[in-house]
Amino acid sequence: MRDDLREIREKIVGTGIGNVGEMVTIRDLKELVPMDSFSEARASKGGTDIVATVKEKGTICGVITISNKYTQKWEGDFLSQLTRDMKDDGSRFGILVTKAFPREALSSKAYPVDVDDGRTIILVKPEYASLAYFGMREAAIHWFEARNALKRKEEEVEESERTFRALVTWINGDEFEETIGHIASASKAVEDTRRQLNSTKQPNSRNPLIRA
Repeated sequence: MRDDLREIREKIVGTGIGNVGEMVTIRDLKELVPMDSFSEARASKGGTDIVATVKEKGTICGVITISNKYTQKWEGDFLSQLTRDMKDDGSRFGILVTKAFPREALSSKAYPVDVDDGRTIILVKPEYASLAYFGMREAAIHWFEARNALKRKEEEVEESERTFRALVTWINGDEFEETIGHIASASKAVEDTRRQLNSTKQPNSRNPLIRA
């Protein structure tokens, strides 16, 4: 894997700029993560450069929006454009591959950015694009699993609440009162039978045929 990553970095850095770099990113990431799918269909329409669909064990776990900016100067519109693309793609995670970072970036290699609506973006130099994708891919899978776990928990809570409401409705209904009446009648009948059986077992002192 280290050799593959090294080859990817060399190809991306040595590619130059523009569409060639985007094509190399798609091809090499596909070779390294064959279960994921990568599309540039939106790029020709002015949308996302690369839309990556994360798949784990045959299940789609999320979408990662990837934008390539091979300019030497940082522009603030890079982030806003990527954020718009992420909304269009329905993705929570985005990668901005760029040679230029904003001045407030705390790293010259990779810099995470939290968007106001909960989305996450990583600014990354071209030579670290593949590593950033691996990180975002793991985050997408973790988010998918966590969301499903919460959904199952919510469904369990809803089912418990439905069961409780049904029980309360039954207790307060006529059927419950009727059932209680049947149980009371059955209990009385059992008690009467028990008393009758007990009485037949007791000796009758008034019967002259019975001697002590």
